[in-house]
Amino acid sequence: MLENISEATNNGHKKKMIILIAGVIVLALVLGVGGICWSIQHSSRMKEARKQCEIKVAQVSKASQSWKKLTKNSLLISFAQDNSENGKLLAKLLKQRLPETVVCNANSPEELGSQGAQAIAATQWYSDNAQRIRGVTSAMIDKLSAASTDTTANAQEKQKAEESQKELQKITAPVIRIAPKVKRKPNIIIQNIPPTQEEKVQADNAMQKKIEEAKRQADEQAAKAKAKAKSDAEKRRLELERRKRIRDAYENLQKQLEEQARKQAEEEKKNQQGNQQGNQQGNQQGNQQGNQQGNQQGNQQGNQQGNQQG
Repeated sequence: MLENISEATNNGHKKKMIILIAGVIVLALVLGVGGICWSIQHSSRMKEARKQCEIKVAQVSKASQSWKKLTKNSLLISFAQDNSENGKLLAKLLKQRLPETVVCNANSPEELGSQGAQAIAATQWYSDNAQRIRGVTSAMIDKLSAASTDTTANAQEKQKAEESQKELQKITAPVIRIAPKVKRKPNIIIQNIPPTQEEKVQADNAMQKKIEEAKRQADEQAAKAKAKAKSDAEKRRLELERRKRIRDAYENLQKQLEEQARKQAEEEKKNQQGNQQGNQQGNQQGNQQGNQQGNQQGNQQGNQQGNQQG
């Protein structure tokens, strides 16, 4: 009977262990699949954001190279050496500090979007300043052409001015064309008249507005990316809580099995001790009864023999 009870207990313990092992395997599979899906989604977002950022940085690189060629052009250098107000303005434009180099080295889609916005702002800076250089230089060319009074010289100056205008268009076009198309109000340039202080202030204000607009767009993109990241983080938190509940249930089940095994071992130990005590008591009682019977028989036989002899 004890063997049957022990065998039934062992079978139940084996079934529970099989269920426990199967639960652990299922949990591992769920965690692995969830981690793989999250990693694939994050990698896809990173890849797309980095691709967009690299495209914008490539535009900045092209604009920077065209700008360097523009500042080394002999036509612009010759006009920048003029002592007029336009000549000084042109020299100042050619010696401006360039925007900082943008590199797509961020490790999150939000930061890559911010770097892409910086690249757009830098490209727009090159385009705007190339347009200003074109306007100032064009005004200086027209002024030199109009200053000539001799007919023959005037024709030569006119032809030279046309060639200079063509060259000016050619050298500034690459920088202006690379910039992204932005809807803006048309700028009215009055030829042969240098910009006044008010116009300079307006130009600076317009540039500041463009910078603020670029920053605002970058902030909006960052906010959208942050909201999406927050949603992903919430999903991740819920997934972690679910995993924790599964892990806690597994630990509780394991504790119950260990407690049951411990109780079973204690019961088996008590049964063994009871069997040993029963065997000892039975042996002692048998020995006592045997000794008593042997003594009684010996006494009876001795008395009978003594009576017969007497």
